[in-house]
Amino acid sequence: GSLLRDAAALGIPIMIGHDKPASDPSWNGIDEAARKEYRERLAARLRSDHIDACLLYAWPDAIAAAQQANVRAIIERVDGISLASRIPDKSACTRVICEAKAVRDVILAQRRLLKCHREQIVVIRNGIDLSRFDPSRYDRDQCRAALGFTSQDFVIGAISRLAPEKNLEHLLHAIELL
Repeated sequence: GSLLRDAAALGIPIMIGHDKPASDPSWNGIDEAARKEYRERLAARLRSDHIDACLLYAWPDAIAAAQQANVRAIIERVDGISLASRIPDKSACTRVICEAKAVRDVILAQRRLLKCHREQIVVIRNGIDLSRFDPSRYDRDQCRAALGFTSQDFVIGAISRLAPEKNLEHLLHAIELL
């Protein structure tokens, strides 16, 4: 992605795999062979680097590579409900880290289907430096003026990426009611 060049400049080892999304309808045998070759390369690299823990995100092939490399701890990170079943068999995972209780609840409700146990699933919320958002650090009127608002204006803000699971449409309907 966009950080690739920066990571390379810092000397961070990078292994590029097959870049065609699995959901691409033009997936073919050549793509499947490239995917298998990358999984083998990744397993070899994990083994040669003596990796003890592998954190993966919505990619079942990572489990196969980590198992092939005898990685001791396989940890899945689930950042949203829509990703809960991207890895349909979680039995190899030492832990499944959910970013919210709602995600954990969805996985727990499907734990038999997803082949996991309650003890595997933990919630670790996204880290937020609360001191950066401490209202006492800022002059309210000065901030509002900088954004073009008066002290009497009714203001609602939302910070997120524009994605369906963020449900900004629901926020817009609620604002409409206000």
